[in-house]
Amino acid sequence: MPRGVYKHNPITSEHRRRLSQIARNKGFGLWMLGKKDSVEARANKSAAQLRRHVLDNRISAARLRILRRSKRAEAVAKLRDARAETLRLIRTLRKSRLRPTPTVVCAFCGISFQQPRRVGLKPVRKFCSRYCAGRSRKGQFAGNWRGGRGSERHIAMSRVEYKQWRQAVFRRDNYSCQECGARGIRLQADHIRPWSVFPELRYQIGNGRTLCILCHRTITRRQMEETRRCRLDLVASA
Repeated sequence: MPRGVYKHNPITSEHRRRLSQIARNKGFGLWMLGKKDSVEARANKSAAQLRRHVLDNRISAARLRILRRSKRAEAVAKLRDARAETLRLIRTLRKSRLRPTPTVVCAFCGISFQQPRRVGLKPVRKFCSRYCAGRSRKGQFAGNWRGGRGSERHIAMSRVEYKQWRQAVFRRDNYSCQECGARGIRLQADHIRPWSVFPELRYQIGNGRTLCILCHRTITRRQMEETRRCRLDLVASA
């Protein structure tokens, strides 16, 4: 016992003797340090540990059997439901085969076609092919169509002729800027004669040149300044 804890009731020598006797009878205390159990005591401890081990194993085995039974029942229920669903789909398919497939009209081209049979579903096809389905979402048939607000220049730049002309100009100039000689950067095809003034020269390879973005902006700004001066001179002379 630690000293100084029981200040009001100090432990007497008789009390200590009784505590020591109780510790000897129960088998613990300082007097047991360095001593070994007898052969009989060790055999009793081994038997007790063996009984506890066997009891724990019996409990775990019982729990395992319960879990296995529950899982088996769950698997059997799932298999039963899957078989019932399969039989229901087979019955639906047999009934649908007896009925003729409906004939509908394509929402894009107007051609009549037969709907494919679908098990348990209503016919939902509105177009006769993927081509009609794709064309129904492009151009004036698109949901966000606003009447073609793009300018003539932007519409022409999306055509095949313009793309071929642009690629031919790049290939002729070896993919390098004709003003600063830069390569490996973003390039643009510029019209030497303006697009709006000379429509007959729009797709002439000799009327194009390869420029980088900075040089293209500089040349365009210079041309706009020259055009503005010419207009002012014409107004002043008039």
